[in-house]
Amino acid sequence: MKESFARRVGGFGLGTAISRILGLLREMTFAYLFGAGMMMDSFRIAFNIPNLLRDLFSEGSLSAAFLPIFSDYESKRGKKEAFRFTGYVFNVLLLFIGALVAIGMVFSPQIVRTIAYGFTKDPEKLALTIHLTRIIFPFVVFMVLSALTMGILNFYNHFFTTGSAPALFNIGIIGCGFIISPFLIERGIPPILSIAVGVLVGAFLQLLMQIPYFIKSGFRLLKGINFREKGLLRLLKIMIPIEFSYAVTRINVMVNMFLASLLVEGSVSYLGYAMRLMQLPIGVLGMAVATVTLPDAARLVSESKDEEVIKTFSRSIRFVFFLTIPASVFLFILRVPIVGLIFERGAFTIQDTLFTSQALACYSLGIFAMSSSRVVTSIFYAYKDARTPMVLSIFTVILNITLSLILMRVLFFRGLALAASIASIFNLTILMCFLRKKLKNIDEKRILNDFLKIVVASGLSGGAVFGLLLYLKGLLIFSRPLNFLIESIGLFIIGGIIYLIISRILGVESIKHIKFQWRR
Repeated sequence: MKESFARRVGGFGLGTAISRILGLLREMTFAYLFGAGMMMDSFRIAFNIPNLLRDLFSEGSLSAAFLPIFSDYESKRGKKEAFRFTGYVFNVLLLFIGALVAIGMVFSPQIVRTIAYGFTKDPEKLALTIHLTRIIFPFVVFMVLSALTMGILNFYNHFFTTGSAPALFNIGIIGCGFIISPFLIERGIPPILSIAVGVLVGAFLQLLMQIPYFIKSGFRLLKGINFREKGLLRLLKIMIPIEFSYAVTRINVMVNMFLASLLVEGSVSYLGYAMRLMQLPIGVLGMAVATVTLPDAARLVSESKDEEVIKTFSRSIRFVFFLTIPASVFLFILRVPIVGLIFERGAFTIQDTLFTSQALACYSLGIFAMSSSRVVTSIFYAYKDARTPMVLSIFTVILNITLSLILMRVLFFRGLALAASIASIFNLTILMCFLRKKLKNIDEKRILNDFLKIVVASGLSGGAVFGLLLYLKGLLIFSRPLNFLIESIGLFIIGGIIYLIISRILGVESIKHIKFQWRR
């Protein structure tokens, strides 16, 4: 079990790492071509509006509701019945999401004015944002269907495929940005439209990559929809609270974008660039563990093996702590060289580096909590309990918005990032408390013991990295990009080695996964 878990996490993590690296190249493309000005602000808002639908139906929520039911079908009725049910779900999603996209395109002006009220003071900026929103909206259809295929492929352990598929999404955007934007500039058309077209192309490519594996697994298209299928009703009952929970979270993001639009120009972009960097460890590390945990837990719940579920959770949460706490520390300390290395070129200035790194510092404080919360909620979803995470998410969002309104008065855009981190730590804490109440025992002593050791190891290795960073400041006389390269990548590697050594000395249990994979 340990070997299978570590290898599957590694497979999904590797695939996701490829996708996230290309995601950083995508952000570098944005920074090079558009910097942090008016066009980038418009795109960030325009993308976030349809992306809300994408997140509601694809960012783990669809798999969280679908996989436990699919697991029941396969174990009790057989694979053929499980894929018949999948065919009905595919058709329902195509019909429902298509209708929502059409409505969104029609009412884009009203939605943009509500979400980015600050843009109403600039008619040109508002008009561009509305136009971009309408172009981007259809990508939701491709992404939601892609999420369904990902869920099935994860169930059958195709973790590298599902982890790397989003790479094509980023390739589509990067390619269109460099190929189409020069033609648009020659014709006096805003070149940011090339990125919007790239979103559509990339989403289609991401779905297309998975289709052969999806069909090979057993999927076949069905004609029509059998609304009397009991599985559809069960799926609906589970999805409603999950979608509500995700909606609350995404609305919170939109509120932050609304608040950022009221601040100085560039605030939306600073937060956007910083959020992309923050999502790298969350996606590569946290999401990898959570994605592997859900199908494991769903199978164990179907077989009524509660003790094994507890062991699975304990192993997963400790492994997430082991990976993400040091990542949070290193990202905080090396924020300036990392932002400078990735973004500082073209239209992205030194001042943009400074402000983006400040937002990243505030976001980095909550990386471990945001990653770990995904693992905790996956256990709730395995038990088909979507109500508890939903209710708790409401309290988290209320706290986040309250803190945002308070902190933005003093820290401006930095306050919005800091509020998100504080709220995420609160969310993880209450999720853990309610999970313990549900399962009676979550192996908390073992989890807390590893957590404290990991914090100590991360603090000591982070202190070493900080000391080396200060030392190198007076020695490095190369060009600014080369200095950034040495400081960020070099010190990250050194810090990682120091962290592993200290973790081994302190007896952190999760290091066994790394040791086992090394021997393989």
